[in-house]
Amino acid sequence: MANNSSKPKVSLEAAYTQAVYEVFIDSTTLTLQINQASAALNQYLHHYQKSTWTLITADNPYSRLLSDAENHQRHCQLLAVVEPLCLPTFDAVGRDRTGHWKPEKSLCIFGISQVKAMELGSYFNQNAILYGELESPAQLLWLHS
Repeated sequence: MANNSSKPKVSLEAAYTQAVYEVFIDSTTLTLQINQASAALNQYLHHYQKSTWTLITADNPYSRLLSDAENHQRHCQLLAVVEPLCLPTFDAVGRDRTGHWKPEKSLCIFGISQVKAMELGSYFNQNAILYGELESPAQLLWLHS
């Protein structure tokens, strides 16, 4: 989630925790929430024979708003970095419930390790990523202290 000013981690954590995260698989939209497991996501993980997942964006590094063109370029870079991993990848979005912030185009990646997911988030200068394991709640993982 992006904001227009530098806010303390507590404020960012509240924004990230209250955000809506949607993953688009086939013709299904899965809604994910931090600290909650998703039965639907678990079914897809079983189907793809994967036990981990992450949701990551390249948009708005360190929650600083960029132009649509800059965010599009960064998303294309994210796709290029993820492609060689040969993991199931799905379009996703992160947005705030109030509609105050523009939704951030994201990717949901199945089968990625927590270490690799955190490296990827750090590479794209993100404050945090969502990460989860089969049958477990989605976690918000901070990448920088």
